[in-house]
Amino acid sequence: MRQGVRDAGTFAAQEALLQPNDGKRNGVVQRKVADVKHLEALTTPGTETESITAVPEAMEKNTVAADTPLPWTKTGWDAKDLLTRLGQYDRLAGTDSDSKRCVQAVALASHIVSGPAAVAAFLGNAVSAGLKKGPLTQRVDTAMKVLGEVKALVGAKTATFGDRSWAQEALHDMSLGDKVGTPIEAIADAVVPEHDAGVMQKLDIWCASAGEVLGHTSSLKEGQQLLVTQWTVSFNAHFDDTDGDEIEVIPEGPDGKTSAPVTIKRIATKTKPPATLRPQAR
Repeated sequence: MRQGVRDAGTFAAQEALLQPNDGKRNGVVQRKVADVKHLEALTTPGTETESITAVPEAMEKNTVAADTPLPWTKTGWDAKDLLTRLGQYDRLAGTDSDSKRCVQAVALASHIVSGPAAVAAFLGNAVSAGLKKGPLTQRVDTAMKVLGEVKALVGAKTATFGDRSWAQEALHDMSLGDKVGTPIEAIADAVVPEHDAGVMQKLDIWCASAGEVLGHTSSLKEGQQLLVTQWTVSFNAHFDDTDGDEIEVIPEGPDGKTSAPVTIKRIATKTKPPATLRPQAR
């Protein structure tokens, strides 16, 4: 998938948000995401996500303290440094969809490389798109307010890594439960919401190694990005343990719900199967 060149006019419209200050905006002390009312609406009691938090060493290595300032510069931020340290997991007690918000992490990252103005515009567009999707529940309203706060903090150049993580959480929670990942059909809109300056082109290309992935970056033009989704597909592993070339399975969706049994067949793998051969049952 590629993210197209973004419209420079969007950045110009946000220029006022990039002025450095002393932590105040229009003479008012900046609020924090933690000050958003009903923040608990983004947390589901009893939710246990698949998280690296179970391994303290991994948590320490792959996350940073929530109050760590973003790597601001005179003209914006150091995107490479920011993305090196920002992942989809965090040390915040209030976020609980860490393992399910990979799409939202990628969406935010794809705008971070274009600078603070691009992120501010993206968050605003995400809120606008969210208003059209369904009823304004307490959870949705809180998520939108969180995104508004993070947008303001980005403009004030006071946003932290924790604020970035709250933005990921809010982007996810506007339309999904804490135990649910983004459906395939909703990925494009999540990465490039309505009115976003970017254009996303879906590519169905299976790569067997990192080298193959890097090979596709050579055709990218200035300002384009290659967004990669990692899939692990089991072709015939279970067939090797059984007799015959057909197996009946019960598919299970990302929300844990099952559907009617289906029959899958052994796939010929002497040549690389087409990228379209990715049935959910497998």
